[in-house]
Amino acid sequence: MAGTYLEKLLPELEKAMKNFAHKCSAVARLYRTLLNAWSFKTTPGRKATVLKVLPAAIMWSLWKETNMRAFQNITKTQEGIIDSIKWTVAYWLHDKGPFKNVSMDHFVIRWKEVIFHRP
Repeated sequence: MAGTYLEKLLPELEKAMKNFAHKCSAVARLYRTLLNAWSFKTTPGRKATVLKVLPAAIMWSLWKETNMRAFQNITKTQEGIIDSIKWTVAYWLHDKGPFKNVSMDHFVIRWKEVIFHRP
C-alpha cells in the first residue's frame, strides 16, 4: 500500500526539486497531501503500528533527500528513497511493542513478513 502511494509521490517530489526557488512551498503541499490522504482502518498490531509512523518516516526521508539534493548535490534513486523510509521506520520501531527483539536488518530485509505476518 505505502510503496504504491510513495511511488506515485516521488515523481511529484522530483518536479518540485527541479525548481529550487519553489521547492519549499511545493514540498509542503506534497506533505499536506500525504497527511490528508492518509486514512486507514486496521486492527491493533504490527501493521497498525507501522501505519501510524509511516507518514512521518516518509516526510522525514523526503526532507533529508531534498536537503541532500539541494545542498550536497547527492541524489538517491527511487528505490534508495524507499529503502531510507524502511530504515527510518525500522530505527524508530525495531525494539518497541510488537517489534520487540526484531533486528533492524530483519525489519528492513523482510519488511512485508515482519509487518503483515504474525511473529
